[in-house]
Formats: sequence, C-alpha cells, structure tokens
Amino acid sequence: MNRGSDLDPKESLAHLMAYYLRKYREAAGLTQLELAGRLHVGDSHLGNLERGRRRITITQAEEADKIFDLPGWFENLHYHAQRQHRDWLEQYAALEVEASDIKTWQPLWLPGLLQTPAYAKATFESGHADDIDARVETRLQRQRILDRDDPPRLWILIDEKALLQGVGGPEVMRDQIEHLLALAERSSVTLQMVPARSGSHAGLDGGFNVLTTEEGDIGFVEAPLGGRLVQDEQDVRKLLRRWDGIRSLALPVNETREKLFSILKGLSEE
Repeated sequence: MNRGSDLDPKESLAHLMAYYLRKYREAAGLTQLELAGRLHVGDSHLGNLERGRRRITITQAEEADKIFDLPGWFENLHYHAQRQHRDWLEQYAALEVEASDIKTWQPLWLPGLLQTPAYAKATFESGHADDIDARVETRLQRQRILDRDDPPRLWILIDEKALLQGVGGPEVMRDQIEHLLALAERSSVTLQMVPARSGSHAGLDGGFNVLTTEEGDIGFVEAPLGGRLVQDEQDVRKLLRRWDGIRSLALPVNETREKLFSILKGLSEE
C-alpha cells in the first residue's frame, strides 16, 4: 500500500494531488486530524487521500485551496484528474472490496461480478482485448468478495436484452443463466430484470454502479475505454435517482427468476 511519502507526483494527476496535499499540510503545520476536520472528513479518509487511494472531491479541492491560500490549484488539478482514468479499474476494485452495498445497472452485458469465466472471456474476445486470460483472471478475483463471510449486498438490475445477445453461443449462455439463478438464491443478492418491452428510459444511456462505503456513496460510470469514478455528492445522488427510476420498471424478484428459467428452457431446446 502506498504511503504518502512513496508517491511519485510524476506518475499521475491523482498521485500529484495526493503528494501535494500532504506537502501543503505539513508546510502549514497541520496534523492529519486537524486537516481532516477542516475538510469535514475522518482522519482515515484523509490518510487515504494522501496515499492516493481516494480521489479528492471538487468540494474538498476548493476547500483545500482556501486553507492553503492556493487559488484554483487543487480545483484545476481536480478538473484534469477527472479526465485521466488510466488507473480506474484498480481504484474501483479497491472500493468494491470495501463496499457494504453495490447497486448496479447494466443494459448491454451482465455485470462482471456475476459473469462465468466463459462469458467473461467471450466479452473480452468480442472487444479484441489484449491479455484476455489475465483479464478474465482479474475479473474472477474480484468475484471473491461474494464468498466472504460478510459479502457486500448486491442490488443488480439487468436488461432482458443483455440475456438475448447470445454472448459466446448457447452453451455459454446456458451456463451463465444457471449461474445467475444460483447467485439469485443467496440472501446477499437481489437480482431483477428490466423487460425488453420497457421502451425508452434513462438507463439506456449506459451502465453504472453505486457503491456504499463507510465514508459514503461513490459512483462509477462505464465508458468504452474504461470508466469514471463519480465522487461529487450531487452527481452520486443523481445516479441513485436514476437507479431507482430504472428499478421501478423491473420485474419483481420472483418474476425475474421465472423469466430466467424461460430463457434457459429456450436455450436448452436449441
């Protein structure tokens, strides 16, 4: 794990912000506890900010500029850091481990936490990804959180059309749907399907997740070449409202299970 003193400010904008947050704090003669209080976060949260494990929010960036008398410094860095996402998966995976609840909407693919190895491989192959075996293994390692003694609570919304895509062929999809049915039996998993007949709705813009941690909710919005963490409180609330709106269109849990069995039966007859 990175310590603040280990960070290389030339590595990334995230490291640059973390590095100078510690530097300016020390130059101002403030302890972590004192700065944490002025930024309205816990001291452990501030420690994570200074190690680059958490991204500073725009509100915190603006407040840091005021504290250290640096007009626009952290605010401008935050602006550019939001557009630099080379380490998005590492950051997201770390937050996923900490999350107590994970809310997911996925209109195109099944969520990574629910994918079988064959399905995951088929998704990477279709995208012509490099190092497919390594990518599949990384995805499977993320799924280990589901088998912990205290797994996160999953609230999964999937689009029926994602199950009709035929990813990997009938055999892959049969195994995948059987896997979904098994996961849906767990008390920690709530799986609901949005019917294909639902028409136009806000969820068609793309998939996203909202993770609940001890330090609040954090969003993640998917993109073709990666993704973007969403930490601004107002933006996260917008994602949660969107998730609630999509869920209002979903089939109840029991009807979702029946629909999965129906799709599975159709695949078995092919």
